[in-house]
Amino acid sequence: MDAAEVVARLIVLTEAESALIAQSDAEALEQVCDERAVLLDALPGDLPLEVADEATRLVALVERNRVSATAAAAELRRLLGQISTGRAAIGAYAPAAPFVSLDRDG
Repeated sequence: MDAAEVVARLIVLTEAESALIAQSDAEALEQVCDERAVLLDALPGDLPLEVADEATRLVALVERNRVSATAAAAELRRLLGQISTGRAAIGAYAPAAPFVSLDRDG
C-alpha cells in the first residue's frame, strides 16, 4: 500500500471515528484505533508532496475528532457524577440494619 492509499484509508477511518464518538461506541473505536496504528506504521517518515492536501485534510479531521472526544468525555464525567450523587442520596434513605446479637441468650 503506497502513502496515498494509506492516507486515504486513514481519512475513511477518521470519518468513521467521528460517528463512533457521537455514538459512544467504545468497542468499535478501539478497532478503529488498532487499524490506525497499523496504517500509521506503514507511512513513510516523509510524505510525498502529492498527498499533502489529503494529509492536511486528515489532520483537520483528527483535530475535529479530538475536540468531539474531549467534549464527549466531559459529558460522560458529568453523567457519572450525577449517578454517583444519586446513589449517595438514595443510600441515605436506606434503613439502618437492625442490631443482631450473637449472644444466644439475648
